Amino acid sequence: MELSQGPEEEASKEFVRANFSIQIHSIIHKAQNSHGLISNDTSSDFTSYRSYLTNRISRLRHSKPVHKRTSQSGKKHAYRKKEYSIEDANQHENFILIPLAIAERAWAHAMEIKNINQMTMQSGGKKNYYVKRLKKAVKHVAELEYYVNEICDEKTMLETKCYASFIRGSFYCESKDWKNACRHFTMAFNLCHELSKIYKSKEHRKLDQSDYFLSRGNYTIQPLLRYCSYELQKDSSIPKQEVEDILNLEKEVTKTSFTHVNVEDTDTLTPSKSMTISFRGKKLILNDVSQNIQMAFSRAQNDKRALRGLAENTRESVKDAKLMALLNSYDDVIKMLEDVFGEFARMASGPEVLKQKDQYSNLLGYCKYDKLKMVIERNESMVNDLRKKDAGSVINVNEGGMKDTNQQDDETRLKKVEEIARVYDILLKDAKLASELTSAYGDDYLEDELVWETRASVLRFRAFRCYYIGRIYAMENVGKFQEALALFEQSSMLTKDAVEEITACDNMENKDAVIAELLDLHYDLTVFTCRTKASLYLVKNGSGLSSGLPLLRRLDDFDAGGKTCKLVASSPILEPIVAKPFFIDIAKRYVENIEVDDIDEYLNSTNQKKQGLFSFLG
Repeated sequence: MELSQGPEEEASKEFVRANFSIQIHSIIHKAQNSHGLISNDTSSDFTSYRSYLTNRISRLRHSKPVHKRTSQSGKKHAYRKKEYSIEDANQHENFILIPLAIAERAWAHAMEIKNINQMTMQSGGKKNYYVKRLKKAVKHVAELEYYVNEICDEKTMLETKCYASFIRGSFYCESKDWKNACRHFTMAFNLCHELSKIYKSKEHRKLDQSDYFLSRGNYTIQPLLRYCSYELQKDSSIPKQEVEDILNLEKEVTKTSFTHVNVEDTDTLTPSKSMTISFRGKKLILNDVSQNIQMAFSRAQNDKRALRGLAENTRESVKDAKLMALLNSYDDVIKMLEDVFGEFARMASGPEVLKQKDQYSNLLGYCKYDKLKMVIERNESMVNDLRKKDAGSVINVNEGGMKDTNQQDDETRLKKVEEIARVYDILLKDAKLASELTSAYGDDYLEDELVWETRASVLRFRAFRCYYIGRIYAMENVGKFQEALALFEQSSMLTKDAVEEITACDNMENKDAVIAELLDLHYDLTVFTCRTKASLYLVKNGSGLSSGLPLLRRLDDFDAGGKTCKLVASSPILEPIVAKPFFIDIAKRYVENIEVDDIDEYLNSTNQKKQGLFSFLG
């Protein structure tokens, strides 16, 4: 005869662990902050918190997974102790939250009584009562550990063990059992740092929780551990060797835990897998960011290399297409980084959150700065081409001839100068944005080479902008010569300041070429200042000619200044001509060879005589 298996044995075979994942400390932390328990000091409202826990326990017990009505005649509302098996608790996580809330309520009640005793200076029975409430909390924590170890995952088990060690340490501390208090506080401290490391890993990546456990271990548990260690050293009833073993264990645990969560440490990356960027003296490791951001950033860098690799004679349409592809790639990276940065902004501040915030902030600043830099380079290349075209149409002052080479009308020349000035307006706006980025995404009051470089770019573009706006005012059909002179003076001052800033930048790209460009600008400013002053003088005094042409249009004429502004009165300049053979035959006896030394002596004697104020008049 075979015995059949009972229903209980069949149920035990079918038991499957639920592996609940419950963030014990997160639930407690939110409940405390929401119900008057901001910090564990005398100002905390433990009464309100305990009242909330009482209501919370009632709601949990009457929830559908937990509540079971058992009819008993005449005793429907009588108290009945409810015991739950592992199979019951495996159905829902509320069975875990009930002993957690009961233990937390007992601890809150004990702290409430302790604060009242400290304020009223009471002792004796009241003190024994709050120690009893802590002992009650230890009992319910043991029940919580029993359920968690059977039906929850490893992370929840670690959190529960850490919470239970803190409750037991608090109980032994109030009972003046310094030996056990040190052991449990040391275990709680070690578990807090271990949990901080777990939440910091890529599998979980909850930096706010990592910071919470780190601060809880360093600022809540460690002071209690130090106090108990101090009292343990004064306790003569404990053997000295045992005290030293406990203290050495405490020092070893605290030292090891701190090295595991050092904010300055970075993950070890092999050269083949690492992706780093140097920006403002910092190395940004991209392997710590998400895979999508890494792929988007790599795509942007490939577009940048493709743009840099174009030849100089490449068509402008191809360059523009490559530039637009690069800007779109950077826009995608910036959008992703801003979304992630917004998530960090909603997290509670802590070492790990601040570290990652700084990482994403610097990476975001680098992408925005590099994007602006590429746009500035493209616009600068465009304005350089416009300046070359303008140099062929303005008066050639480099050879001293003062001659209009293209003979273009004033309106055409005015439009060209206005176009250049508009491009410098755009360059100045982009340079200001780049200058703002260097302060927005850097350290406070940081003065590095990037700040000097962006500041020099702003000054340089301002100098060129003032110069070309001054040229617009100095045009003959505009006639605002006084305003033009003021702009030329301002441009000269900005040019000097820009040269000083650029000189301070040791690693600036194309530093010599930029300084040479500013020196050329200074020379052009001198020339146009003289021209504008001459035009202003003629406007004030008049030329006296019926044609009305200004001085620069009459430089090749014999008349040097008209009736009222005769600047120079001289005879026509003698020009050498080629002598024909017939002239040599007639003037042979009147022409003789003169030695070079005699000519130099004659010229020197002539120059010594003409040293007066009006010597140039002859």
